[in-house]
Amino acid sequence: MTGLADGGAPREVRVAAGVLDAVTTDLWGTAVRCLAACLHGAGAPALLPPGRTARVLVQIALAVAPDPAATADPDAAPAPGGGTAAPDTVRRAVAFMETHAAEDIVLADIAGAAFVTPRALQYAFRRHLDTTPLTHLRRVRLDGAHRDLLAADPVTSTVTEIAARWGFAHTGRFAASYREVYRAAPRTTLGLPA
Repeated sequence: MTGLADGGAPREVRVAAGVLDAVTTDLWGTAVRCLAACLHGAGAPALLPPGRTARVLVQIALAVAPDPAATADPDAAPAPGGGTAAPDTVRRAVAFMETHAAEDIVLADIAGAAFVTPRALQYAFRRHLDTTPLTHLRRVRLDGAHRDLLAADPVTSTVTEIAARWGFAHTGRFAASYREVYRAAPRTTLGLPA
């Protein structure tokens, strides 16, 4: 497979035998060639805005990379050093979520930050936290909204504004989720009469 080296010159990219099958290698090669044409083609318009290139490459890599969780033995012995890879994966993912919870992030972003495929991340969360990454992200966002409601001035802030800041577009669903976790209405936490 060929790709672009620094400076735009084509170079060969070698893939270790047994890591990627022929179809996956073909998909990756096609993606790299298309992206290279978009970025370095003579007079070709940029199809991706600046800054999106890396995100697209990560999403492509995660989509075509083999999934270690699919073939992993769940009862395998711990890795050398006393731990398993999954807790580190989960810690990286949780740290990324906590740092970027107010941003528009998706599963592929979280998996990329944890250096695994989305499926491997889902497996790790299910195994170690008994939840999914997106359910955990919703909880992190709900906690952020709760902190903001506690700290906000009810005269200048609204529940809708705080919910939207944390990615909750539907105020009714936000209020229901909030009540389920905190046993109070969001407006009560904000300091408004019930």
